[in-house]
Formats: sequence, C-alpha cells, structure tokens
Amino acid sequence: GLVSGLVSLDAIYSESSPGSGVNSSRENLQLFVENAQAERAKFGKPLIKSFQLFAPATNDLCTQENPWVQGKKLLNTESVLYEGDCFAMEIIPENPAQIILLSLASTGAISKLIPNACSAMGLETPELVINTKISLPQATATQAAVIGMDNTPGAELLYLIAIENTEIAKKVYENLANIPDICNSNVVQLTTHQEMNTLLTKLRSAYPKQLQWEVNGFQHKSL
Repeated sequence: GLVSGLVSLDAIYSESSPGSGVNSSRENLQLFVENAQAERAKFGKPLIKSFQLFAPATNDLCTQENPWVQGKKLLNTESVLYEGDCFAMEIIPENPAQIILLSLASTGAISKLIPNACSAMGLETPELVINTKISLPQATATQAAVIGMDNTPGAELLYLIAIENTEIAKKVYENLANIPDICNSNVVQLTTHQEMNTLLTKLRSAYPKQLQWEVNGFQHKSL
C-alpha cells in the first residue's frame, strides 16, 4: 500500500479490523515501553543504545526529497499523528547486533519489517548487522525516507529485537517465521501487544542473555 508515494504500514492491512490490536490509551502505550525497558535491564551486555521515532517539522515535508530540512520532532507515547503525517526511525547500537524489526499496526496486524524479501525500508536483507547509527526507512529510488500514515486510528507499536550471536539470531528468525513479511500484503495476521510480550518473554527464556528488545510507539488519530 502506498500513501502519497510513501510506505504505509496500515494501508497494507486495510482488510483487518480497525483498532483490534492495541488499546490506544497513552497510559497503556507508556506501560508497554516501560515494560520493555525493564526487560532490557535484565540483559547482560546492552546491544541497543537508543531506538527513537521522528516526524518532520511539518507534514507537507513528508513528500519532499529531504523531509528533515527543517529539523526533526521526537515522537513518544504521547505523540499523535494523523492521516497524511509521516515518521521515521533511528537506531543507535551499543554493540554490534543483528536486528529484527516488527510492526503492530493500529489494525492489529503484525508484520516483519526487517528482515524482508523485497528490500523494503530501503535495505538489502534478510540479515542486517548494525554497528553504527542507522535511519529507517533509507531513501532509495523507490523508497521514501519516511513512512506515511493512513486513516486507521489506534496505537502504533514498533518492536526492535537485537541479537548478538549469529547462530542464535537464525534460531530467533525461525521462531518468528510465521509473522508475515511486509512484502507479502496478501497475508494478514492479527495479534495484540500482550501476545507479543508473551512471545518475546518466551524467546528471552529460551535464549537467556542472548537477545534484547525495545518497544516504541505513538497515537494514530483520525482528522
């Protein structure tokens, strides 16, 4: 799905039930983020230094070649984006790690942004090792530097999973193989944050001190 030439997480899953994924209250969003931070504290060697979301200064910059020409607005759980707005992600690793990036859209559809099979996010995957700051999406001839929002309100959540060991990373990929790739718009899988948190906790138990995750998100409202 494209919105004004931008990748739209929600438009891809427009057949899902609106708002079925996450209770959209700011309190719940903040709780989700705090729970992830508590899990991070249990990890031995930190892999993620920061995982932040940004929006351009004004939404008319969403369709520009350089949407950041007037600076960036940092998003958090109290931030609100509307149809026509857009955002991007910035990951700064603490140590080199392979990453998996998942999106739980306001429709309740879960999808795998990284790795993917079609160079979505402007990256050649399936495996991505980061050892320096990276912005997502990365602008290419077919990929804008931002992700556009459609008109499906609710909470938007993004899960960044980092794994240090290559063999463990392959096993984690296998555990998450049933989550649809963003490139496959014909497959829709609905879930909730609670179910995702249970899955990630089980993975942490299966591979103690081998993976860590961060959650970030914002409110998505109708005009």
